[in-house]
Amino acid sequence: MGTKLTEVLLKSFLAVVCLASVVISSRSALKDTGEFQYNASVQGSVNFWENWENAKCLAAGNNIYDPAVIQKFNLQPNYLPNSFVFLFPFTALSWPMARGLWLALNLFFTAWLAWQMSVLFWEKKHALLLFALISSSACWSTLIHAGQFTLWSFCFFLLALRWDRENRPFLSGLAITLCLLKYALTVPLLLYFIVYRRSWKNVAVAAGIHAVIFGWVAFFLKISPWDLFLGPVRSANHMNVAGRGYLDLLAFWYRATGHAAGSPYLLSALLILGALVWILQRLKGKDDLGALSLVVMAALTVMFHNNYDYVGAIFPLIWCVKQYSPRDGVVLTIGSIAAAVLYLSSHYFEFFPHMDWVMDFMKSDGYLLSLSLLWYLSLGLLWAKLKSEALSPTL
Repeated sequence: MGTKLTEVLLKSFLAVVCLASVVISSRSALKDTGEFQYNASVQGSVNFWENWENAKCLAAGNNIYDPAVIQKFNLQPNYLPNSFVFLFPFTALSWPMARGLWLALNLFFTAWLAWQMSVLFWEKKHALLLFALISSSACWSTLIHAGQFTLWSFCFFLLALRWDRENRPFLSGLAITLCLLKYALTVPLLLYFIVYRRSWKNVAVAAGIHAVIFGWVAFFLKISPWDLFLGPVRSANHMNVAGRGYLDLLAFWYRATGHAAGSPYLLSALLILGALVWILQRLKGKDDLGALSLVVMAALTVMFHNNYDYVGAIFPLIWCVKQYSPRDGVVLTIGSIAAAVLYLSSHYFEFFPHMDWVMDFMKSDGYLLSLSLLWYLSLGLLWAKLKSEALSPTL
């Protein structure tokens, strides 16, 4: 009786938190200024507005990576043109309509992500629980408010996996094409197909389509492919890595050294990627969710990312929920760190007077360095756990 009552209370609490997060975050994304979990000076869907403007200027024939064009239209083109091409349909809409449609799509993608995780990894069970866990996280609330591409990319990545399992490489390749909207996140994820699943045709289809799009844009703008490729790098030089990065290695070394430490970053990133490839080669289909969780964590670690992208921590968290045993301290540690990244945020303390010191502490370099080290620890523990599974004899 007591166990059932506890379960009902926990589900009720999660449902209320989920509903509050969806309603308040959606309302904030549609308004001009943020409210719950956001500084009042931050505009709703600000990142989507920037990308929408980039797409509009690109569609009008402007070289959005030209410094003069960037200054004239106040652009921030930190993506390759392939990403902005996907937003062309939105440019025909007014700003309020585009923002509303993007919010609707992100809510749909959240439900779709939960459903696909349920189908692929949990025998079509617990889709509502997965939706609640995703949408009640601080990362998701910030993501919905900012209007970013992460949900889109994760959804199409899982769709590509589903079609790959069904041996439909062309459809899987089309899904990979769409998931590359946020290429800084999803390019490292391709190791899941190439190394773990030994799938090449779908990746080749996606690479071919993106090469055609990239070549067409270069011809359209009348610039060399090399200059077009370097465009986002040059326009991103002004970004404050320490202020905008989260737990990735680039931000970690910047905070630790006080400057852009290229050599330590590259060495640590290559070490993680090498270890990732090694374990993926040896898992050989033994643990699809575990392998995906490891790849997502590695992608978030080696590439520059903001805090909302860490909604991907839902994958190792769910892996831990499925693997949980009271005696397994490693799984409990990994799950606890993933939960902390998902659900602990300085934004919550905006509700309380005289709690600025807590917010300042959670935004400080010392706190973020400590949280980064915990994240890297969980990545290493998951790697070690999967290593023991990979080296165990197949029954």
